Amino acid sequence: MNTSQKPFLSEVLNGDKIPLGTLSYFRERFRDRLYDLVIEEFLTQQKENNLKKADIARRIGRRPEQVTRWFGAPGNWTLETVSDLLLAITKAEPAVGLLPLAGRSDRNYRGQDLPQQDLNETDSPRSPVSAIRAREKQKGQGAQDRPFEPAQNRYAGLL
Repeated sequence: MNTSQKPFLSEVLNGDKIPLGTLSYFRERFRDRLYDLVIEEFLTQQKENNLKKADIARRIGRRPEQVTRWFGAPGNWTLETVSDLLLAITKAEPAVGLLPLAGRSDRNYRGQDLPQQDLNETDSPRSPVSAIRAREKQKGQGAQDRPFEPAQNRYAGLL
């Protein structure tokens, strides 16, 4: 019985059909990143400008309880939902970029910073880095300096 495993990223990088498990993994990562972006921006605006979920709901023509459900956990948001929420929260549109998988280590352990893509300053006045990560970089605090956060919804008590 052969127990050796192929490196995880080789499944993506070799050009063959990507297994469903790998597709699911990257879908979930992307869903979580979008959720984190929306929640981080909301928490920033809530603190700085006293923004409320009811304000967001009113701005996008939804009921407040719908916004509360969306903020409860990452879900199958449509691109329209993400766009509407970010526009109502930040009065800005997101900058989108790609982080190539080639050259990465096979594992991305929790708390390890991912490489950031540099954007041309003239393309966007704001980098695609989240507000919380940007503040941490200004303070000199990286992921290795933050306490471990459990995998559950870390924003539950803040909303």
